[in-house]
Amino acid sequence: MWRGDDMKDSIEFKGNWYLPGQPEKSVAGNLYYKKGDSIKLELIGSLSEECHPFLDIFSKGMRELKMIHGESSAGKKITLVDCFKGAGSYNSSCSFPLTSFDCTYIIVGKHLADPDEQCFNKITVLTTTLSYWPDLLLIRDEIDFEGNKITSFKINIDTQTVIHTEVELNSKLKLSLATSTTMTGQQIYPDSVKINQLTYFHIETISEKLSFFELLQQSGLFIQFLSLATFSDQYPIEIKLQDDDDYHQYKVGKIFTEIELFKTNRNEDTKYSKSDFLFSYRDIEDDFSSVIQKWYSLSKDLMPIRNHLLNSIKRKPVFTSLDFLIVVQALEGYHTRFINKKQIALKSRIEDLIALYSHHVPKITKMVMDVQIVVNTRDYYSHFFEIDKKVFIKESIELFRLTEKLRLLLICCILDLIGFSKQKINEIVNKHNLFDIEN
Repeated sequence: MWRGDDMKDSIEFKGNWYLPGQPEKSVAGNLYYKKGDSIKLELIGSLSEECHPFLDIFSKGMRELKMIHGESSAGKKITLVDCFKGAGSYNSSCSFPLTSFDCTYIIVGKHLADPDEQCFNKITVLTTTLSYWPDLLLIRDEIDFEGNKITSFKINIDTQTVIHTEVELNSKLKLSLATSTTMTGQQIYPDSVKINQLTYFHIETISEKLSFFELLQQSGLFIQFLSLATFSDQYPIEIKLQDDDDYHQYKVGKIFTEIELFKTNRNEDTKYSKSDFLFSYRDIEDDFSSVIQKWYSLSKDLMPIRNHLLNSIKRKPVFTSLDFLIVVQALEGYHTRFINKKQIALKSRIEDLIALYSHHVPKITKMVMDVQIVVNTRDYYSHFFEIDKKVFIKESIELFRLTEKLRLLLICCILDLIGFSKQKINEIVNKHNLFDIEN
């Protein structure tokens, strides 16, 4: 069951912990997961083979364990992956030390034989603003009035899961996007009921199984696409894994074992309005399959440019010259990789890109930009040249406005590359005031 907004900021697992294959040498301890911060295992004892525990507590940060197995007090199998020795303590009058590990991943519901074990068929991910992206309402209210007084209201809920799309990414993987509703507090006389509408995506193997890390990497590519689409920095807030061979058979059919994955992420709870989105699912519904397939097929070639673009759209409290340099470098890299691999000047590259879209995207045509000033400014901030009084550069608010213009150009380039028509690109940049840039 998806928790959605009920996702706790911290979770504690009490249980016994041991090295893989050594359950007879388990020690008691607590595992703490703090959303957006840390995963820490605190043990009453040591997993070490050291002959004396006093030696073990001084190995902080030096000892790495690929995996630690555990069994929680609720009977859940737990695998901790990428564990590093943390702080510990030892009292000479006590027969056992207190030790700790900082971990990168928690897998609840399964013991892995190896971190790279290819045992999973599916990953399901919920991100920060994905539920707003398809622009679909499964929860609707009806209010009855008598005059100006409300007499009653009803909540209509569509309980059937809506599958928006299913796409074969390649010969090994397929992606699907779905929306469903969840409800809590449905006892006979509830004093409160909480209803959530959640949109999540699945990435599923077509034939062979993959490791959790491989599936996590593949889901990361779609999360980056969502960051572009929503014009905000997306990251997973809930992750579930599925092993098709790990299930219980009931009369109603197979019930797969619930396997959850926790990892350390940024703790960023800000939600953005749909009006901030670059484009919604409905904007690209007809072209979604081809766009996503191209996004995945270009993943290696596009990686550094895509990362620069996504870094440039993050909400930041302060604008700096580094934001300008990131966008310029991405434009230069895009032109070099996909248009002209020859050694030509930055000025020519940016002029080429402007010419490529100026006939199709009026907002590009209307931009007033001296490209030589772009080059001067890049040289000044990246090469630390002294300011020549005869050379014009941009600073302060003018530098910010110049960066916004260049970022619009970069977005046009990326959308074009992954299959958006020039007409669709123009529709996207015109639909709101996101790119109403002052000259």
